[in-house]
Amino acid sequence: MGKCLTIVKLVGIGSLGITSGSYFLTSFQLIPKIVANTASDYKSLKEKICKLFVSLRLSFWSLGSISSYLFYQAYSKSPSYGKHPYLIYAALTFPIALGYNYYYSFNNEQKLIKNEEEKIIYRQEKKTVTEVSNPEEDTSPLDNSSYNDLGNQTPKLEEKEVEVTVPVVNRVELAEETYKSILSQISESHLYTGVILGTGFLLSVIGYIGDNV
Repeated sequence: MGKCLTIVKLVGIGSLGITSGSYFLTSFQLIPKIVANTASDYKSLKEKICKLFVSLRLSFWSLGSISSYLFYQAYSKSPSYGKHPYLIYAALTFPIALGYNYYYSFNNEQKLIKNEEEKIIYRQEKKTVTEVSNPEEDTSPLDNSSYNDLGNQTPKLEEKEVEVTVPVVNRVELAEETYKSILSQISESHLYTGVILGTGFLLSVIGYIGDNV
């Protein structure tokens, strides 16, 4: 049992280490390298970035899930003296990183993968509206004063054509400057995701070493 738990912990530590390293590598090297190598080829830049994000997501979700599951199993299956807090901290690393990544990076990644964004434009449209007009006033034959006949109070409905401003949501292709600006934001958020994962990795390594000394 002890040997199995050791293997489970080591695989969990390795999974955290690989996924944290992939985010650091992406932020510090891969994204800047792709941008530099495709400076004059916008189409190639978009294709390579799309492939990078898809592969990064797959490794993050799979390895992160594995690490959380294994650390949870290591904690739950350990005897009372082996239920160390670092196993819980390590198990929570992926959910925390996933939440941060979803909040700060996911939407921007989707924009680059789809290569489009929503843009609101306003246009003028003609619409027919119905207006209520007051009944016509009658003129008194005695002194030419105006008055309303109480028996003729039915309001008149009139249709008029008016121009109104209507917001319309269009999906437009990202401009190159916008694309690179979003890419810069993603690179920064990937760095912080790597920091979260790396912190969990270090805690698990230190805890494992202390557990076996």
